[in-house]
Amino acid sequence: MRPDNLPSLKYAAKIIRAPYKLPAGPEVHSLTINGGTDGYASTGDIVPIRARADDTRFENKNGNEPSQTIVEAEYYINSYPWESGAVAHTMTAEDGAFSTKREFITASIDTAELNPGRNMIWVRAKDANGNWGPGTAGFLILPLVLNQPPDAKWWYRCDGLTCDFFANQSNDPDGEIVSYYWKFENNTPGVFGRNVTHTFSTSGIHRPFLTVKDDDGAKTKKRRRLVLP
Repeated sequence: MRPDNLPSLKYAAKIIRAPYKLPAGPEVHSLTINGGTDGYASTGDIVPIRARADDTRFENKNGNEPSQTIVEAEYYINSYPWESGAVAHTMTAEDGAFSTKREFITASIDTAELNPGRNMIWVRAKDANGNWGPGTAGFLILPLVLNQPPDAKWWYRCDGLTCDFFANQSNDPDGEIVSYYWKFENNTPGVFGRNVTHTFSTSGIHRPFLTVKDDDGAKTKKRRRLVLP
């Protein structure tokens, strides 16, 4: 039945990297992040994490598996300990000292430097024989920061049919503008540039527009009515 077999399947997935080594160490389970299996927080919050490290989770009907005291625990953010550049963060025993074969382990995470969205928190523990056991993971989820589009602002000055156009007042509130595209008349090609000059083919009413694009790909178009004598 699924409820009976699912825990064993999860354990098998935890030890698949080293199935003859990891079972010797303490298993980490029951991880909570900010009080939940997956924790939610705002950027800048200090978030508690808590888990159980247990070196006695064996069935001993057909033999005895030695168990040892928990001596160390650590967590990783968006990486696993075997990956290049992975950074270990120390966890502590909730009761103040690592002294038993079962320990609640805790730590606090400063979210100020984390990415918006889902951040994986991976936890493992070690016993007195130096065995790191199977770890467990959860997610710390921060609000996504949506890209704000740039603001297209432009002005002009004309001498007859020749006009200078300026987009230097355009801005992007959370990045920078990387492209300025102007379109003046239907029968003429558009041009790129922050400040450009165009000579119109006829007098009368024209409706040129400027499209600006920011470094995250967001675009804003601004059209204006222009009357030439």
